[in-house]
Amino acid sequence: MTSVFMIILLWWSRPLESKFATCMETFNEVITLFTLYLLLCFSEFVPDPQVRNECGKAFIAVIILYAAVHIYFLIADVLRQLRHTIRKKYYERRNKKLMAKRAYTRETAKVSLSGRSLLLTDRKS
Repeated sequence: MTSVFMIILLWWSRPLESKFATCMETFNEVITLFTLYLLLCFSEFVPDPQVRNECGKAFIAVIILYAAVHIYFLIADVLRQLRHTIRKKYYERRNKKLMAKRAYTRETAKVSLSGRSLLLTDRKS
């Protein structure tokens, strides 16, 4: 019963930061609800062993679904962070090369300008 109230509370008050976090928490509560109901089917509440066997298969499927969803989002987050890190390093190296190239061209321009200014000052005096 508390899982049902938690689901209602999550969507009524929206206490979490993002809609994704709310959806994931709702998913967790729904999976908890299903697994608890399926665990009741393993008791003497269901007398037929064939039905208990089918409930066991459903229980395993629900747990696999739960794990697969969380592993998917975990791997997706790691890959996104890895992509961000690789792009950051690439742009840092590219910008460092560009800044070095610009500094080199500015130094050569200053040298050529200072040489011209010396020539101009020599001509005036």
